Amino acid sequence: MDAVPKSRREQKKAEVREALVQAADTLFVEQGYEGTTVDQIAERAGVSRRTFFRYFPSKEAIAFPRAEERRDAFRTLLLERFAEQDALPAVRAACLEVGKMMVSTAEEELRRQKVVDASPTLLAADLEIYRAWEQVIAEAVTRSGDAERARVGKLFAAATIGIVRSVLRAWFDAGCEGDVIKMAEEAFALLETGFGGRL
Repeated sequence: MDAVPKSRREQKKAEVREALVQAADTLFVEQGYEGTTVDQIAERAGVSRRTFFRYFPSKEAIAFPRAEERRDAFRTLLLERFAEQDALPAVRAACLEVGKMMVSTAEEELRRQKVVDASPTLLAADLEIYRAWEQVIAEAVTRSGDAERARVGKLFAAATIGIVRSVLRAWFDAGCEGDVIKMAEEAFALLETGFGGRL
């Protein structure tokens, strides 16, 4: 199905949002997250402080401009796959799809991660984002309301996010070189087999 064309107003909003994101990215690289203010971001983007807050609730939020969009996409992918697959293959497939999104913007991902790694505030926020993804998995696994399934589902969600974080950390540390999808596939295979014979 073809995408519905955006109205001129929607296009303008998207342009302003992207201008703010680009301004923030540039300033965070130049000055660090803590050294950058909302006013500086707004000025660099050519908008007012009030306009900034129409698009982002905080400076922290603009440091992770795709977080909600990707989490929502992940939830949708996950629920679609849960309709046809067991938990592990469903989660693996959804994670790999989001991984492909990140590969398509690898330079941006690496640049942003360097900013995050240099900021205690953003490192804490990054952890909360991973916890939100963990919650999405746990909810998908335990939506039946079964108490035992819920307990095991939380363990599964935590293990899955541990795998995701480890793979992404290795990818970032390698400068986003290498095949992160292959790395993830191997990691999920080890999760499925319980690391039998590998340790």
